[in-house]
Amino acid sequence: MASLITERTVRSEPRPFGGRMEPILSLRSWAMAKRQWVRYVGRQGPGGFSVVTMRCLKHRMSMNHIESIEVGLKENKPHTEIVRKVYLAYPTKVLVGDEERQYKILNAISCFLKVPIMSIQIAGSAKTGRSFHKQKDFVPGDSDLDVAVIDAGLYQRYMEAIFLVTKGYADNSRFPLKNGKPVLDEYRSYLNRGIFRPDLMPSCEERKSWNAFFGKLSREHGDLFKSINACIYMSQAFFESKQRSAIKSYIDNRVV
Repeated sequence: MASLITERTVRSEPRPFGGRMEPILSLRSWAMAKRQWVRYVGRQGPGGFSVVTMRCLKHRMSMNHIESIEVGLKENKPHTEIVRKVYLAYPTKVLVGDEERQYKILNAISCFLKVPIMSIQIAGSAKTGRSFHKQKDFVPGDSDLDVAVIDAGLYQRYMEAIFLVTKGYADNSRFPLKNGKPVLDEYRSYLNRGIFRPDLMPSCEERKSWNAFFGKLSREHGDLFKSINACIYMSQAFFESKQRSAIKSYIDNRVV
């Protein structure tokens, strides 16, 4: 996964008092670099100011997601705490420098589901730049955006809707089929872990509107994501528990 590059244009000009050179920085970010490199270009600007353009792979005081995981493992932090740091506190790697797109996606989901925007998080390869389960880097246009909506009220709302549609799970004929069998058992297994999988819910108006919304959202951002999908988590604890498997996959496959 290519990392963030930052261009800094440093213009030094004399201070009115004291004679020191005062740097004035302007920052511009762009994503997708293949390797670390630093280049200095000097020229003489108007008024005798010297201008230096410095391009560096990332801010030296920042830390990427993989490094953060390694720090947590080195410090023997619980996997849940590593998950909390990387998935809930760190930025979404593939959207760094494209925060306007991130806002549009999260806000659209917030308005559609009627939940606070802060309850919407990103997981998967879009978050870290790499899928630890598949051992593949994020590929623009070919990788998904996995969204986690952590909201107990929304979780309950969909649970109640499915309960009514299935008449208290007495009629399971509307559940989709996998290998010729209803996915009811798989659906329930995720519920036991505090996860509502919309792709497993039975045929109903809620499923129809969900698919229509996320289908449209996926098409609007198809240049970067193959599709945009979401799951509903009953609480942060259930979300952290689910993402622990990603940390385990990272450990099992990392090169020591």
